[in-house]
Amino acid sequence: MLVNGKSVGVQKNNTETSKRNVIFWKDVPYAAGKIVAIAKDASGKEVARHELQTTGEAVALKMETENAGWKADGMDLQYIKVYAVDKEGRVVPTFKGEATFDISGEAKLIALDNGDHSSDELFSGNQRTMYRGFAMAILRAKQTPGKVNVKVTVKGLKVAEKTLQTITPK
Repeated sequence: MLVNGKSVGVQKNNTETSKRNVIFWKDVPYAAGKIVAIAKDASGKEVARHELQTTGEAVALKMETENAGWKADGMDLQYIKVYAVDKEGRVVPTFKGEATFDISGEAKLIALDNGDHSSDELFSGNQRTMYRGFAMAILRAKQTPGKVNVKVTVKGLKVAEKTLQTITPK
C-alpha cells in the first residue's frame, strides 16, 4: 500500500485468519493526500488497484447523463447522476446535502435514489438527500421529441443545469 507515493508495507492474504481478498491494515498514520492499494497475484503481477484521495469542501454539483440516444417513445429512460465535488472536481464522499431536482420539458421525473440501502426516503418527489456525495434521478421521455431542462440545486453549492434532447424513435 502506498500513502502519498511512499510504501507502508506489503501484506499477504491469509485466508485462515481473514476473509478471502480482505486485508485489514493497522497503524497506518493519517496523512492528507492519496492512498493506493495494489493487489498482486502469486506471481507478483498486478491484478487490481484502488485509489482514494483527500478532498476539499464541496463547492459545486456535477451532472452526468447516460443515454445519448434518448428516444421520445414514452418508455425510454434517462439516468441523471449528480455528484457533490470540491474545487478540483473530486467527489466529496462525506457530503450529505438535500438535492432538489427541477425537470421541465418532454420528460417526467419518475424516481430519485442515492445508493443508501438503509435510507427510508421514498423514491418519489423531487428531493433526495445525497449519500456519499451522490444522488440520481430517473427520467422517462414523453412521446413528443424535444428539450428536457434539468436543474439540480443544493444549498451552498453551485447549481448544475443541463438541457437534454429526446429524439424521434426509429
